[in-house]
Amino acid sequence: YVFFSKKRDAAGGCLFVSALVFLVIPAQFPWYYCWVVPFLALRKDGPLWSLLLPTALLPLYYLKYGPAAEGLLSGALVWIQFVPVWIMLAFERFTAKR
Repeated sequence: YVFFSKKRDAAGGCLFVSALVFLVIPAQFPWYYCWVVPFLALRKDGPLWSLLLPTALLPLYYLKYGPAAEGLLSGALVWIQFVPVWIMLAFERFTAKR
């Protein structure tokens, strides 16, 4: 249905599926996001800013292996990386309807 809907183009459908898979899998490694980026460029309505945000936030993943690995920051890194993305997705969704 996602691929053949008249409301979405093929790249938009692929973007939806690949972004959904990336955002809900329990093991989110930064290189898994490489599947989303090409579809952002090919989307008919232009890229979604909320899905461009992880390209800036995913390098924070590597702070887990530095000096912050033992501190409080290591547990908070996941929240710092993905909460802004979910907030922007919700904001884009609710403002697009109006």
